[in-house]
This record gives sequence, structure tokens and C-alpha cells, in this order.
Amino acid sequence: MNSTSDIKRRLAKIQGNFNPEKNTYKVIDHVVNTKLSSFEMLMELSKIRGVSKYPNDVKREYISIVNDLKEIIVAERKAEHKRKQEESTRQLKDLIDRLERRKDLQTEKLKSVVTEDDSSVEVLEESPKIELYNKEDLDSDAIQINSKVVEDDSDDSDIEDTDSKSKINLFLLIGLITIIVINVLILLFY
Repeated sequence: MNSTSDIKRRLAKIQGNFNPEKNTYKVIDHVVNTKLSSFEMLMELSKIRGVSKYPNDVKREYISIVNDLKEIIVAERKAEHKRKQEESTRQLKDLIDRLERRKDLQTEKLKSVVTEDDSSVEVLEESPKIELYNKEDLDSDAIQINSKVVEDDSDDSDIEDTDSKSKINLFLLIGLITIIVINVLILLFY
């Protein structure tokens, strides 16, 4: 494949076939002597009109140069797309790693909370279950036992909050992955 420096050398060779006072010569001179990207070179060369009037050998070389320039642009865009895709993939992997680390930390925290609360769980298991049928049968001891059970239930709600946070994080992760996949597909088919 040709490089932009090869394109400039080829343009310089055919530049001698044109009148220095005419627009074609000036455009080619600008492309040859200015640092331009391949896309900018193509845009400058597209300003040249009347290519069909050139001698056949000059016309073929000019068309060949333009086609080679287009190939360079396509290759550059593919390389840029691949670079962006690799960057997106790297960012996604980093995000997944961070979420997994956070999940592991939450799991460890939950395990430590459960082990700290093992003594209260044993007390709950050993305490008698009281079934209440009407308000008159309640005495002060039953009210105290029920209040302890309610306090222990609040710890369970913390665990449920952690589970709901994990579910929300999972939902956000799935949404983020979906958005990235859609962006990659858009870039692929663009």
C-alpha cells in the first residue's frame, strides 16, 4: 500500500504537465508542499476540475493516485475504529473488574456482618415462639420478646438493602454493556 509521501512524489511527477499559472498546478503544489492528512489531500485534489481533458497517461496516473489515497483513508479509518474498539473493550473490562471487586467487598462485608450476628441468631433460635391471638393475652414479657425480634429483623432489612443495591448495580452494568455494544455496532455498520 502506498503512503502519503509516495502519493506526494507521484503528484510531483505529474505536476510538470500543468501550467504553473492554472488552478490544477496550484492545487497539486499545495498538496505536495503542505503537511496534510490523507483525507485533506483527497479534499484538495477533489477541487481539480476537467480531469477528462488530460492526456490519457496523466489522467490514468491522477485517477490511480486518487484511488490509492482513498485506500489509505479506508485503512486509516479501520485502524482508528479498531483502536476505539480496543479502548472501549479495555474500559469495559476495567469497569467489570471494579464491579467484581466491589461485589467481593460487599460479599466479605456481608459475611462479617453475618458472623458478628451469629450470637443474636442463636438467641432467636432458642427463644420460644409466641403466637398471639388477641390483645388481652399479651403480657409484658411477650412484648419484650417481640421487640427483640423486631430489632433483629431490622438487620435482615439491611441485608435486603444490600441485595437490592447489588441488583441495581447489576442492572446498571447490563445497561452500560448494552450501550457499549450498541455503540460498537453503530461504529461497525457506519
